[in-house]
Amino acid sequence: MPVINWPSNACKAAHPAPAHPGQRPKCKIRVYPSACGMVKHGLPFGARWSSEPGRKSMSKKMLIENGRPNFRIVIPSQPSAVEEYAAEELELHLNRIAGRRPASHSSGRDSMRSAALIFLNSPEDAAGPDGYPLPEEGFRIRSDEGRLFISGGGPRGLLYGVYDFLESLGCRWYTPDVSFVPTLTNLPLPSISKTESPCFEFRDIFNWEARDARWWTRNRLNGMYTPVPAEMGGQMKYGLLVHTFHTLLPPEEFFREHPEYFALVRGQRRRDNAQLCLTNPAVADIVAQRLAAVIREKPDCSIFSVSQNDCEGYCECPDCAAVAAEEGSQSGPIIRFVNRIAEKIEKDFPDKLVDTLAYWYSLDAPRFAVPRRNVRVRLCSIRCCQGHGYGACSHPESARFLKALEQWSAITHRIYIWHYATNFANYPLPMPDYDELNANLRLYRKFGVYGVFVQGMGEEGGGAETMALRAWILSRLLWKADQPVWPLIDEFLRAVYGGGAAGVRKYLDIFHDHVRANPDCHPSLYDSPEHPLFDPALVRPAELALASAEAAARGPAKDRVRLLRAGLRYARLCRAGRRFRVTGKTFSSGASPRDRSELESVIRLWKRLGVKRIREGEPLEASVTRLRARLGSHPLLKLETESAALAIAPALGGRILEWRTAHRQWLAYPDPANKHMPYPLSEGCVEFVQTGMYSFCGWFESYAARRSGKAVILTCRPAKGLVLARAVALEGSAVLISSLLTNISSEAISVGWGAGVHFDIPEKCALAWTDRRGSERKLECAAIEAGWEKAAVFEAEDLPAASWRLEGGDWTIVHVFECAKISRAIAGRSPGGGILGLDIRTAVEPLGPGESIAARQELRIRAPGI
Repeated sequence: MPVINWPSNACKAAHPAPAHPGQRPKCKIRVYPSACGMVKHGLPFGARWSSEPGRKSMSKKMLIENGRPNFRIVIPSQPSAVEEYAAEELELHLNRIAGRRPASHSSGRDSMRSAALIFLNSPEDAAGPDGYPLPEEGFRIRSDEGRLFISGGGPRGLLYGVYDFLESLGCRWYTPDVSFVPTLTNLPLPSISKTESPCFEFRDIFNWEARDARWWTRNRLNGMYTPVPAEMGGQMKYGLLVHTFHTLLPPEEFFREHPEYFALVRGQRRRDNAQLCLTNPAVADIVAQRLAAVIREKPDCSIFSVSQNDCEGYCECPDCAAVAAEEGSQSGPIIRFVNRIAEKIEKDFPDKLVDTLAYWYSLDAPRFAVPRRNVRVRLCSIRCCQGHGYGACSHPESARFLKALEQWSAITHRIYIWHYATNFANYPLPMPDYDELNANLRLYRKFGVYGVFVQGMGEEGGGAETMALRAWILSRLLWKADQPVWPLIDEFLRAVYGGGAAGVRKYLDIFHDHVRANPDCHPSLYDSPEHPLFDPALVRPAELALASAEAAARGPAKDRVRLLRAGLRYARLCRAGRRFRVTGKTFSSGASPRDRSELESVIRLWKRLGVKRIREGEPLEASVTRLRARLGSHPLLKLETESAALAIAPALGGRILEWRTAHRQWLAYPDPANKHMPYPLSEGCVEFVQTGMYSFCGWFESYAARRSGKAVILTCRPAKGLVLARAVALEGSAVLISSLLTNISSEAISVGWGAGVHFDIPEKCALAWTDRRGSERKLECAAIEAGWEKAAVFEAEDLPAASWRLEGGDWTIVHVFECAKISRAIAGRSPGGGILGLDIRTAVEPLGPGESIAARQELRIRAPGI
């Protein structure tokens, strides 16, 4: 149907609004061509609109009559691109509801007199019903004497008003591929009066299944993850997004000449894996200057993050420590620093916001510092339970987060939240978090939170468990938090899974019911398939429910169910077989050929459906290598002397699994309880390559192996452009390892080398070394707190000079290492305390073409009989 250009506000006096719908306005009639991309689904939606009490629908005016569109859309005479787009969207959907394509010309004066007029951004509705301007993303919808008015406080507000009206007629946009538009023969112009705005000013999700601009806008999200062109309403853009301290003050540029700009940790200024010195005035000046330059480069962005790096290592210098002590939290130095930056920025950029994090060590609010009005503080719930609302959860991190939320809300009304809604370590596994999302978004609303970003699985390819459902549900709750979640879930399941909806709902219920009935069950970001939530007692009935769903589903819905089933098969396969054992010249768990065949079937399904990752940041092929390792039987290469024997598994990261001497096995076998490493790719003696803060390789790849005299040569390409070669030999009872990491590419690569040795320590022992000052050091192993994440870290002058010793009752193991670039040593114990891990690492630095990092290690033992 035609779209009428209504005069803009400036022309209001010259072109008054029509006295009644039959009066033809003095304006040009324009016709919008429309391309229909909607997918119909046969869900029985009734029209749902907010009507004024006691008023009936106006039967004199029909939007659709006898299957014929009967409306005209009136827009300003000089419309913005968004107003034109809003008219196109409204026209497209109303014609689809009528079962028609848009007309290509005006229907004439007679039909104009009988048509219902829909005014977009009419001058009559410049303000809300109370006379105050509408919020930027708020809208007003009202009907009056056969006319419908839809107005927005800003460009997106108008669009959201159009979409709300269409939703009231039954339209839905569940996924970029699945939408519903009802077909109606007659549609009267409803009696309606409604004003609405979102409960959060910033609404964003990191979700690959939602990465579509039309879907994003139609579902009223406005964050930065999905690019949205300006003519479709645009979005709130970040110029810099989190963990930006080293982006704004790069250590490679400043550390050599100004180490005082960087955090003092354990008495040493630290270049990497640390923060800035936040009380140094020069640091604030440089960061403010660099931030101003970024703002000038990105004038369309509204918010810029000045926030801690994604690690610990906060500054312990006297000034920073004094501020932290006074404020009672490490957030104190951060807020004071960010306030200084925000004050400097505000002078030239009064409309820009500065964002920072309350994250990890800085979660707790300060006692005295108050964020400036142009500062947004983003609380991160990274360690919290994802199964229960924080107000009813026994998890200590959930309780800590709730307390922090209460504290921050008492000092600022400009809180943002970084929430989590996936399993980073295992994307396909069930994540029963819909009750938690519903409860906590209501909680955030209660505390006046301004904006929410929910991090799901947003990496290319998607495919994480129910992530498309999670995207749509979150779009609903981020707009209006106070609504029950399960009716929304049922609606989505009927639309997207069709006949399989009941089976998928039963699958969801099995895991959610378990979490509800077990308050000590806390799903989290890094749960392994060994977690009790994935016990066969739960997985088996869930598999039966999805088998029923797959049988009932049709078309694309069948593959959607198959993808869910693959997650359960993955959980079961990761538990298949027994604990790995060395049997002769193999290392095997006893997994069956049937298990391995099923794994290959799951891998083929993932690839066919475009899944590219099942673990955060790790390509699918790398994950597949790990899975095959879990179910495989791995050949061992053995080296033997009269006093010792080694067993090496080339297919398991080239790790040394056994070092037998002095009548015992000294190395720890892979530990299935290690939540940080996939079984059996852990423990033993291994090397690795680091290409980023959390990017490690070389520890799980399959190595090519060959014998050369009395040595075994192991070689792999752990990352593009890199080759890692190791020569392992046995000399008496001593293990000799020579390693070379080489850049074979034509460009420099930032990379570091490392090695880890894990010992089985059943009795009391101590770690001893001579540090780089020449001082003798000793640390009882029992004094190292159990848990790999609580390891002791040694750097700078605290580093072992060239070796460290593990001293037991009548034995001593000496680990000698020769590498000029060693910058960090780590000693940690397993959660059970029976395994001691010793790591040595070089810093991640540019390695030029043809350059290498060379390292040499020895493991020697002094014991009775050796």
